[in-house]
Amino acid sequence: MKKLLTALTVLALPAAAFAADSQPGVYVQGDVGVASVSIHADGETLRGSDFIPRVSVGYDTGDMRIAADYYRIRDKNDDVTATLQGAGVAVIKDFNTNSIVKPYVGARLGLNRLKAEDYKKPK
Repeated sequence: MKKLLTALTVLALPAAAFAADSQPGVYVQGDVGVASVSIHADGETLRGSDFIPRVSVGYDTGDMRIAADYYRIRDKNDDVTATLQGAGVAVIKDFNTNSIVKPYVGARLGLNRLKAEDYKKPK
């Protein structure tokens, strides 16, 4: 857990530094995250994890941001094809500390959908 927290902190520092230079107006942002999915069906458990790229388009007022985002990944494992997609809206309040790091607090409301299809060949 410590290694994960350290990695996330190191990855977040450049993003925080760039956020300190934000100007009011429309912006486009790309993110990469990791998701882990576990599906239980018919006595079987399918597990997987993958990187999820996400794109956001938003408006920055200077101390408040609102953004809409979307992501989609598709993976084929054995005879199962899974598609995970989602969209959301986030509202973020920035706090100006007159330093290179700009803390923020935010909330996101999202909708996620997982679709799995079995392509087993008939015997």
